[in-house]
Amino acid sequence: MFLVSLVVKMSKNRRPWPEKRRKAQALNCRKTKPERLATGPKTAEGKATSSQNAMKSGLYTAEMNALRVLLRRQAQFLRDLCEHRV
Repeated sequence: MFLVSLVVKMSKNRRPWPEKRRKAQALNCRKTKPERLATGPKTAEGKATSSQNAMKSGLYTAEMNALRVLLRRQAQFLRDLCEHRV
């Protein structure tokens, strides 16, 4: 359902490709195989840069991971405490 509404929404904002262009694009993709070109960074500098992509928001830093571990332990401690009270 979502995909159908997305396609309908896009077609209202944009003109669809003509059949001739769509066939030409499909043929071009089969010939050139662009998915084979997307292999990621090759240099050490590029690899170092891309390895930091998830760090942009700071949610995956070592400090945040340590905080998550502590919060999980605290939550488990509280669950255990509540179980022993009953």
